[in-house]
Amino acid sequence: MNVRRLFLLSPYRMPTNHQVYLSEDEVACWLNGFLVLWHPAMLHGSAAVPIIASAYDHESPAAGECFAVPESPPLYQPENWAERVIDAGALAFKPCSTLQETLESAQHALNSVESREIDNEARSIFQNEHSAKLWNLPEEHYLPFLGLGFGYLVIESLYEAMQHDHLLDKERFWQHLQEALTALVQPELNAESFFNALRSAAQLLQSARETLNPSTISLLDFWELNAQTVAPICKALRNQKKLTVLCTGAELKLHTSEILHALPPEQKGNLSLLTAGEKDAETGLLPLEMQLWNLRQGIQTCQKSLGIKPIGYASKVTHFTPLTPSILKDHGLQSVWLKARDAAILPSHYAAVVNWPGPDGKSIDALTKAPIPCHDVSTYFNLAYTLHQAIGAESQPTLIFLHTDATHPAYDVWQALQGLAPVLGEFITLDDYFKQAMAGEYAGSTNADDIFLDYLEQRTAQNRQDVVSGLARQAALCRKVEAAQTFDAILNVLNRTSKSPTSNAEDLTPFSDRETILKSLEANGRQLAARLQARTAGPVPGWIVLNYSSATRREALRLEKSHGPIPVEGPVKASDSKDGVSQVVVEIPPVGYAWIPNTGKGQTKAPPFKMIEDRIIRNEFLEAEFDPTTGGLRGIRDTRTRVNRLGQQLVFNPGSKMVADAIETVELGSVVSRLRSRGTLQNEQNEKLADFEQELEIWSQRPVLKLSITLKPVKLPNGAPWHAYYASRFAWRDEHAALFRGVGGQSCLTTHNRPQSADYLEIRSGRNNTCLFPGGLPFHNRPNHRMLDTLLIAPGEQDTKFTLHISLDRDLPQFTAYSLQSPAYCQLTSEGQPQSGASSWLFQIDAPNLILTSMRTLPPREDSTTAIILQLQEIGGNGGIAELRCVRNPKRAVRLDGLNEEMHELGCNGDAISVEYSAHEIVRICICFD
Repeated sequence: MNVRRLFLLSPYRMPTNHQVYLSEDEVACWLNGFLVLWHPAMLHGSAAVPIIASAYDHESPAAGECFAVPESPPLYQPENWAERVIDAGALAFKPCSTLQETLESAQHALNSVESREIDNEARSIFQNEHSAKLWNLPEEHYLPFLGLGFGYLVIESLYEAMQHDHLLDKERFWQHLQEALTALVQPELNAESFFNALRSAAQLLQSARETLNPSTISLLDFWELNAQTVAPICKALRNQKKLTVLCTGAELKLHTSEILHALPPEQKGNLSLLTAGEKDAETGLLPLEMQLWNLRQGIQTCQKSLGIKPIGYASKVTHFTPLTPSILKDHGLQSVWLKARDAAILPSHYAAVVNWPGPDGKSIDALTKAPIPCHDVSTYFNLAYTLHQAIGAESQPTLIFLHTDATHPAYDVWQALQGLAPVLGEFITLDDYFKQAMAGEYAGSTNADDIFLDYLEQRTAQNRQDVVSGLARQAALCRKVEAAQTFDAILNVLNRTSKSPTSNAEDLTPFSDRETILKSLEANGRQLAARLQARTAGPVPGWIVLNYSSATRREALRLEKSHGPIPVEGPVKASDSKDGVSQVVVEIPPVGYAWIPNTGKGQTKAPPFKMIEDRIIRNEFLEAEFDPTTGGLRGIRDTRTRVNRLGQQLVFNPGSKMVADAIETVELGSVVSRLRSRGTLQNEQNEKLADFEQELEIWSQRPVLKLSITLKPVKLPNGAPWHAYYASRFAWRDEHAALFRGVGGQSCLTTHNRPQSADYLEIRSGRNNTCLFPGGLPFHNRPNHRMLDTLLIAPGEQDTKFTLHISLDRDLPQFTAYSLQSPAYCQLTSEGQPQSGASSWLFQIDAPNLILTSMRTLPPREDSTTAIILQLQEIGGNGGIAELRCVRNPKRAVRLDGLNEEMHELGCNGDAISVEYSAHEIVRICICFD
């Protein structure tokens, strides 16, 4: 009696030593065709397991043979092969791109034998009394058979890949399948014997795989939480699957109730969390405080929502910087998924787990494996190759499967196999994985050039209208949030309260809307100014200027409603008055104030030089000269050596020339002067590309040159944003000069062609340095080693006005960058000079390499009336001990971690607190007052 034999006709086999790249439909048809041959309705009555065969071996079909024949690629067969199949009493069907359609195609082919003119014995090969029942089995009964077929295919392919004798006991394997099939066709299904037979077959496959590699293969199931994946995540949790969820705090809030309903408290160990923070936003090039707030808020949301603390950090938008290990460690995270899922470039590592240290010596474990997408059918087609590579290269083979959207049905087939036995590895949570895995490599501290965050390409692809300027505006808003919270904290310390009754500073976030931030800054600044002037000698009109940064700064102010020239004394370093507006340069102590009287009794004192002479503008520190032909900067020089440091032009990439129409004096005074050039950018055919205006502004007694640029493009850039843009190009002469950039508060030597920095770029030549402060514009390109383009307008950018600053010979440029980005608050008052003098600090740090990044009020504590948090960052690369002095004597001071948990006490002596810090460390201090 003839029996059924099952074949997949294809020139392809499951890849082993190299990947095979086919179209998605070709792979889907191939895989679905093979899996459907393992359906119980196909296996019942078959002589052996399905086989992948060549079309050349079956040009003459035989009775009882059943062929799955994918349409693509076309097979070389006789023209009448379809007729030969029918004449021989065989059967053929076409696999489809979906598993369900392939099942229907196979069922239709088997049912078609009813219409053939053949004897009953031949018909019984394909149709019998059990066929209808087997085709109508529920998914939980037929999926395990497909899973066993998938496991059988992978194991046999692994033997080929490793050139090993095939040791699978196929006879016993087939016997167990037959036992399961027999149980299915019984009038009453014995579930226990049915699943025991399937488990026995799966255990044979597991034993066969373990002969190749006895070590455990770790399978990490990563799920990105979103609206499409929340349902399958909950289903997996209900089925007690072990998985790792990648989430943001904002997304988790939307789905907390669903996840909690699917996750009983006793099974929380089946779930590990990786967080990207509260939002998966482009924070890598934004101020440090914004990155820290986002991470801290995301961790707290996870703990509050699910009662589970994230084990590590992972993001869809890459935010990594050299400080990332230190930041994560401070926030209690032990691991990070160090893999870019966008266009970013990260260091490559040969080990699956590496030890990644930060610049301050704190380190975390980093998982560096690339994910395998679960929605892609090629993942399952190439699984034997992927496993072979992991087994051959890693001491603990590891595969990461990532779900970002609807999962391919082949994943459910695999899960059905895993439900029988861990044939191809064991799915575990990331928490369990790090308890087992050892770091196979010590990565060393990361250089800033090792990480490239390509936000420019991403923002351009999103068709944003603020491709470049949006990040600068976001950075400016973040600084204003810091200012509002700092003023609120100082006010509460002075008032001996835990909260100002009209302040909402504690509710502000870096993502708050601009109007709310500005209102809070204005309200808190006004209240602090009033508090400082609570006790005065008498009502004298004037202005009070507040500085919330920890650096002494010289602020340039235009004060309206002036009664005349302001005396140059005390904090006032230069003064002039014209048409009721005073131009003043005032020096403000760190985290302090300066008071300026509006008496009109001062005298204008002109500097001993002309601030503008022809095309040159100057002050006591530097001078700059416009080029009469181009309208760009011919040179910037210091007044001591008069060596040309820097030149500048506006450019359109890929090519342009700058043509000046006029150079004119806009303002000439004894304190402030402005010089402007106007013209056009033209191409090689002298066609206009854009109109431009460049304005230089310089103030007496202030070592900064302000460069304001207005560009009105006629031809908009189009194409790849790193190759089509308008930019301000800077050039220097010294071929041996080194370029440094500010990254997260660090000064990093860079040789990168696209050195991104929103803080500053520093050109060092010998003992001199020239610092460019881009005002939050983060994207820069180097046409060659002596030029730097600061991108202004990329494809899609709508802004046309930009502001940059240039300074010479700054010891710590980060302080200048911070001061230029940090708003100084100026308030016109009718009260007189504060009791503590014309200027004074309120909080002071005696270490020049420590910068205050934020200060805010803490909720009321049992041991104090008022408590605040100060965050400091070391920016010079040197550790030490500093003294922090306060406006009031503190009762207690304690070091905190990133989540505001207490670490250890700090010594207090009068108004001073002793703070020990290491190089590049971020220091958080809680200070309590009576």
